[in-house]
Amino acid sequence: MKKSATLELLENIERVFDSKELNTLDEIYSKVSQLTLESHGDIFSEVIISTSEIVNKSYTIVDELSYFDMKIFFGIKIVSLDSTSSEIAQLLLYNIKCKIKRYLQIKALNESIKKANESNKAKDNFLANMSHELRTPLNAISGFSQIILMRSDTPKKIQSYVEKISIAGNNLLEQVNTILDFAKLEAGKMSFSPAFSDIGDILIECETLTQAQAKKRNITLHFPVIKSLNLFVDKSLFKQVVLNLISNAIKFSHENSNINIKVLYDVAKKAYLFSVCDSGVGISKESIKTLFEPYSQAKNNHSNAKGTGLGLSISKKIITELHGGTIWCESEENRGSCFYFSIPTVQKEPQLIQGSGTKDGVKLLIVEDSEVYQRILSSRLKNICNISLTDSVLGAEKLLEKSSFDFILLDFFLSDGTGSEVLENMLMNSISIPTIVISTEDDDYLNDFVSEYDNLLEIINKSDIDLIEAKILENI
Repeated sequence: MKKSATLELLENIERVFDSKELNTLDEIYSKVSQLTLESHGDIFSEVIISTSEIVNKSYTIVDELSYFDMKIFFGIKIVSLDSTSSEIAQLLLYNIKCKIKRYLQIKALNESIKKANESNKAKDNFLANMSHELRTPLNAISGFSQIILMRSDTPKKIQSYVEKISIAGNNLLEQVNTILDFAKLEAGKMSFSPAFSDIGDILIECETLTQAQAKKRNITLHFPVIKSLNLFVDKSLFKQVVLNLISNAIKFSHENSNINIKVLYDVAKKAYLFSVCDSGVGISKESIKTLFEPYSQAKNNHSNAKGTGLGLSISKKIITELHGGTIWCESEENRGSCFYFSIPTVQKEPQLIQGSGTKDGVKLLIVEDSEVYQRILSSRLKNICNISLTDSVLGAEKLLEKSSFDFILLDFFLSDGTGSEVLENMLMNSISIPTIVISTEDDDYLNDFVSEYDNLLEIINKSDIDLIEAKILENI
């Protein structure tokens, strides 16, 4: 028998196992036996593949395959036993065994996938039902409690009971929301809609939402004043992380203390770094190791340490898995804690606008990513300047590469970096242009980043348009 005929048989057997027309192993076994006898009838008189043990002693080759709790038996009768027919028989048997193993593995995998999909579907249905069945009555409890408390005819004794009901209901609702959020993240069902969002506005909302909690313990929150930093984030999820970290800081801080929220830029990592630092009870080194794991809580004797133990785990997933950042904690027992997380900058196609304003005026480059301030500055300066405008570090570098300018107004916080990177680029390329850095940050804070550059003329608060205009007129 020629080798080509054997190879053709093996290819046909491959097609049998891949066929979607044969639904059971018995059908496959029967078809393989049929093809073998049709192709190699001069070598084999019988080929049996069965799930029943072969007791007939007349078979030339008897073998078996074990796959978990399943056994498949093989019986081959060779017409005339010689080295060639034996070699073909062993090759055929080995090939069929491999095909059966692969078939059973794929079948088991498909069944596992089917069960997993059914499980996920059941989980989704459960989450949807629980979201409605739990949140609806809890919201009703909270709502009606507030109505009762607002009524002037509610007895004071009843008011104290209702207040406790309201507090307990709100706490329970918060924990239910946390558990459902975690389940959604685990199932990959959490809605994620990133867009360039004003971080300053989000921090103002966070300050408003946490002031009451802080005031109860006479804790002062120190938020940075940022009015024109736009980052590519999901606004709702980003706010959830900030609120969680501040809420934890309040919970574990001493009364009459301070909590500092800061925003910095990491040039090396091309990311904005957010921090929430307190001077509270702190966290042990052992607890830090598992702090971001589900249902993990730092061990301490703080009386307010209540919750699901999911807040930090959810925050980690939001930052690392959805936003591509990092999150970590630095702490020492009885010395306070600092929680940090980073949001990478996103390169977007820069907005480049040239030629607005008077043609004969000073050539002014405005680098500002807030559309509001773009309009304010352009409207105020168009009568004295020929304005080119961009909204990013990359855009500034492109314009400086191809055009010359008499003056630059440079926002410090930009969506893809900071103004210090523009100044660094100018230094590296020997570009000497008087530059005013505009920001809402304190001068002392910005001096650490931009004071070393010779091009820097002054740092001016961007709200002081009169001073900005005067400084340009003074230097032209």
